[in-house]
Parts: sequence; structure tokens; C-alpha cells
Amino acid sequence: DSVEDQVGERDVVNLHLPAVTYEGTLSITDRPVNLYGNTEGEGRTTFTGTIQVNPAGVNWVSYLYDIDFVGNSDSVAVTAAKRAWTIGCRFTGWHTAILCHGTGADGGIAYTNCLFADNDIAVHYNTNQINMFNSICPDNVFLRNGTGLLIEGISAEDDLGLPGCQFEGNG
Repeated sequence: DSVEDQVGERDVVNLHLPAVTYEGTLSITDRPVNLYGNTEGEGRTTFTGTIQVNPAGVNWVSYLYDIDFVGNSDSVAVTAAKRAWTIGCRFTGWHTAILCHGTGADGGIAYTNCLFADNDIAVHYNTNQINMFNSICPDNVFLRNGTGLLIEGISAEDDLGLPGCQFEGNG
């Protein structure tokens, strides 16, 4: 909350997080925020609550790097109405690991080199967006999820590419 007084209106905020566990909901609404999890030494940055990505600007992307999302099977780890990209993240124990929803041309999700394990639904697309800001989501692992990918609504303009992805033991 205090960052609003310290940066310009159109600046992207980069936060480097320590290897601690964060609880509760985080809403990214006013501007894009990039979260960098800790990967050095022992432990990783962990979120047990949800993150909602819906910044006010157009064509902004919020990046989430190297974060463990450990859930309780009743919630959604990352809800994205606007552009969000998870890289090197691990999602375990959620009802839904990532939910993409929203309308228009400035939303969408991307995920690269992520692990989705033991979730009811790993990735859920439920949108009528005009296009995907990035339709290639490479090198992800989907293990023992009830559903690996649930496509309820997705852009008809783009093909979803999943090169290098592994699907094993999903329902």
C-alpha cells in the first residue's frame, strides 16, 4: 500500500520477497506488480492465500517468479482478470491453481516452467477475451490433478501451445 507514494503513476513495481510464508489475499489492482520469490539458500517464498491480478491499466503484465502456492483445496491460487505470467512457480493443493477470466483485449494468463500437482483443477480458462497476450505456455508439469486444463471459454483467435509440457496421472 505504501508504494503509491514512492513511484510514478505508470511505473512497474518489482518486489523481491524473502523465503517466508505469506498468508491472506493479495490484490494487484492499481498497477502491475512483479513478485520475485526467493530461490537462494534453503526455502522458497510461499503463499498460502490467493493473489488476484486486475491492474487498472491496459496491456500491463504482472509477473510472478519462483513462488510456491500451497493451498487448502477450497480456493483459487491466482485469479487473473488482466495479464499475469507465472514463471518457475509451484502450485499444490488448490481447488484451482490458476483461473483466467475477464473480457476485452488486455487480459490473459501465461505460465512457463511451472509445476501443477495435486490440485482439483490446474489451469482453468473461463473468458471471452478477444485474444491471448501469450498463447505459448512451455515446459510445465501437470501431475495428479483432477483436471490438468479446463477450457470453458478461450479466445478463438489464438491456438494454445504447450511445447515441452508433461501431463501425468491427471483425471
